[in-house]
Amino acid sequence: MNETNLNICRQFWDNVLSKFRALEPGVTQQRGPRDYWCPIPVGHNSILLEWAVRGRRPHKRLEINLQFQLTPKEEGMQLLQDFEEVKPQLESEIDEGLEFDYRRETRGSPRIAIKRTFGSMDELNTPEMETWAADSMAKTYRAVKPRLDRFVGNRPSGGPGNVRQVAQNPVKPSPAAAQPQPRAENAHEPPSPREPAGRETPTYHPSRKPDARDVQEKIDRIRSIEMPNAQLLGEFADNNVRNLKADSQAEAVMNTALAINWGWEKQALPRLEAFLKAYPEVRSLEDLRDLLVSMSPREVCNRLLRIHPSNPGQNSRYLRLKNLVNGLIRYKESTSARTWDEALMNWAERFDGSPQDPLLGLKHIGLATVQNLRLVLGLDTFKPDRQVLSVLRELGFGEVDDYDSVKIMKWISEVTGYRVVELDQLFWHYRAKNLTL
Repeated sequence: MNETNLNICRQFWDNVLSKFRALEPGVTQQRGPRDYWCPIPVGHNSILLEWAVRGRRPHKRLEINLQFQLTPKEEGMQLLQDFEEVKPQLESEIDEGLEFDYRRETRGSPRIAIKRTFGSMDELNTPEMETWAADSMAKTYRAVKPRLDRFVGNRPSGGPGNVRQVAQNPVKPSPAAAQPQPRAENAHEPPSPREPAGRETPTYHPSRKPDARDVQEKIDRIRSIEMPNAQLLGEFADNNVRNLKADSQAEAVMNTALAINWGWEKQALPRLEAFLKAYPEVRSLEDLRDLLVSMSPREVCNRLLRIHPSNPGQNSRYLRLKNLVNGLIRYKESTSARTWDEALMNWAERFDGSPQDPLLGLKHIGLATVQNLRLVLGLDTFKPDRQVLSVLRELGFGEVDDYDSVKIMKWISEVTGYRVVELDQLFWHYRAKNLTL
């Protein structure tokens, strides 16, 4: 990734989006992102429709991809199969050949792809390529969107295949109803998933905010910072986004139990890697619960968390892990979810920040804990820790409360074209590595 190519991409996406809006008004009002891909909202979490520039010259290609980034992966493969059954009709309506890739042997998401080779980056910004990209995406959107709504609606109720839009404005609890949270957790309101199609204006309208162009410029400058290894910070952050999602339920919960109030790279990550190496068979919530039950509090602290408190049964990190597992298990038992994956994703996608949430009322679990868990489950969200809030202050937003930080991140995402999770990783690494503009 280099600055010249990023600028070419942004100009290309801006031109393509302008033509796409003329063909499909109301679907998106976003600006072109300064990246190698540009998403279009389809109204379903964990399902992504995008343009993407891939490959190496002289065989670079422009792709239109419909990716099913669902957990478990089998749900995405089932939806892909639903689409493959109507492949002739789709190819007729889109007027392009479609590739169906189940990614059975790799870690990637199942997807449908349309590809066009254009050679080198110098050949991307042409009227011919812009017209092809806009026309093909418009045809793809018209062909895919109604079928996607129908296929998702036909999946079993409550499962990740039945992906829902959760509340777009999380409920801010009243003082009487709110549960007190430990200040050290930097607890902040959870953001909603990506906005549904048709949003016309940004959601954040505070009395004080910096100019959108100033925010865009500063973020571009942050992304352009060259790190000691000569890699651009934006590229480094983007690579981290692709590696955020945990490989199992147990990993997601252990990641969260370890990440809160610990330095990630020096304290949390080594402990997480040690756990995964020592207990490779522990993958589901049920596996993790059984492991906890088989150990005393001291054994859990010593062997899983790798800490040695004097009173392990009252240690905050031990209680956080125990309450995360038990809270999610109680949630599953209170629903009609048939599998652990279904229950976990059902909770994560429905989460709206209310004090009635099955986790928020538990001891040592604040909003930062919940947001970390949702983040490593693969949702487009962020963890509002001190690093992210510090960057928001640097961008000109001043001191913000828990709920405004979420609205700000959504607003920045809307005006810049970057996903919330991309902003999360960019801001965190910018501040954690003590980089400056």
